Amino acid sequence: LKETKRGHSTQEAIEVFKLIKKFGFSSNIDLMYGFKDQSLESLKETLQLALNLAPDYITTYFLEIKPTSPEFVEYAKLSKNSEFSEKNLQMEFIIRDFLKSNSYVQTSLSYWHNSKSKHKFKHIEEKWVETDSCLLAFGPGTYNWIFNSFKNNYVYYKTFNLQSYYQILEQNILPIERYSILNADETALRHLMFQFRSVNISKKLISKLLKRTDEKTKSFV
Repeated sequence: LKETKRGHSTQEAIEVFKLIKKFGFSSNIDLMYGFKDQSLESLKETLQLALNLAPDYITTYFLEIKPTSPEFVEYAKLSKNSEFSEKNLQMEFIIRDFLKSNSYVQTSLSYWHNSKSKHKFKHIEEKWVETDSCLLAFGPGTYNWIFNSFKNNYVYYKTFNLQSYYQILEQNILPIERYSILNADETALRHLMFQFRSVNISKKLISKLLKRTDEKTKSFV
């Protein structure tokens, strides 16, 4: 959390997570791996900590450093290091084996569902395309997505600063920092990306999505 400058501590995240569980919301923990000083043992400890909280879903992400980041040059050099690359590959296998052995089922490349959860898994990617729906997320740096079939879709981004997030909430105001509107083509492209990340890709749905996009989007895909 410190390296990624998230603005909150592990304990703060755990306390908020427990509140989410207390009020009966479906819960998810995002786990990022691939940091330069991260060891295989520390990864196992992190996985066990997440497991102890019994989230309904666990999402795993490999660290991606953007070119605008101050750490980009350092990580670009590390990526050419075979030992560093081998360690990251080992982490991928550790995550997969650990979650599978603890009743989590892989539903997409990075998405794992707790088979013991009372919140039953639905193929979210397909549901979003077929019906009006919304994705709600809580906490600094998260975003909400309002789905309205293939009409304009609104994405609302929350403030990243934890203190500002709380201060705005105390005023009974949604802590939205900015928003954007996705047109039909942008929406279809996003749905396509969801499908390509899925373990069970729907050819029928991809065909439908491609029909929604213009020639520029098709060439990109």
